Amino acid sequence: MRADALHREYAEVAAALDDARSRKRFAAGLDEVWEAAEQGRVQLVAVDEQGQSAVRLIDGHLAPVDADTPGTWDDGVREDIVDELVETALDSGAQVAFLPEGELDAHGRVAAVLRY
Repeated sequence: MRADALHREYAEVAAALDDARSRKRFAAGLDEVWEAAEQGRVQLVAVDEQGQSAVRLIDGHLAPVDADTPGTWDDGVREDIVDELVETALDSGAQVAFLPEGELDAHGRVAAVLRY
């Protein structure tokens, strides 16, 4: 029974993302979704359940950080931007859905339905 409920939830999230894409209320990829979340525009964010990314915040945009590139919070490095993204979205009243690994690969492992 639990597997059926999860499958239904995943299908509902996928349908919401498809609908948002057709209505031009869709964001994908860490940088685009992060910017929308920071602006409070995210209604629903879907993230890969295994998603974790280290990035450098530069002028409000996210740039990937190599594992060999040292950095600190003061340098703009965020060790787990996906967690911060989820918290930011929740703080603005957005829903969050964690999808199985691979479901969001075409969207950079994170996608969102936008309010406007």
